[in-house]
Amino acid sequence: MSDQHDSLRAALRQLAARAQIDTEPAPLTAITSRGGQIVRRRIVTVAVAAFLVVGGSGTAAALLLSGGGGNGSPATTPSVAPSQTSPSATPTTPFSPSDPASTSASTSTSTSSR
Repeated sequence: MSDQHDSLRAALRQLAARAQIDTEPAPLTAITSRGGQIVRRRIVTVAVAAFLVVGGSGTAAALLLSGGGGNGSPATTPSVAPSQTSPSATPTTPFSPSDPASTSASTSTSTSSR
């Protein structure tokens, strides 16, 4: 078994020696371009992180200062229902509880318009 280990060891040493002779270092331009890419990626990563932090804190501040956003009034005011604005439904004389004539006049006006 030691013969197998010796032959394997010799083959691996021969392969390592050949690989060391055949290999060449990468050109300087390739190394510097890879370094430049890494630097640009780091700058972009830091810029995106800073943008997210500033945007998130601005959003949180806006929500806190506006009172949570759910307590405000609607952007438009609701319109009055059409049945309340029609001229036939409104009495022509003002209602007075002490005057029975105005009560019957307003009742007859509203019933006659139906």
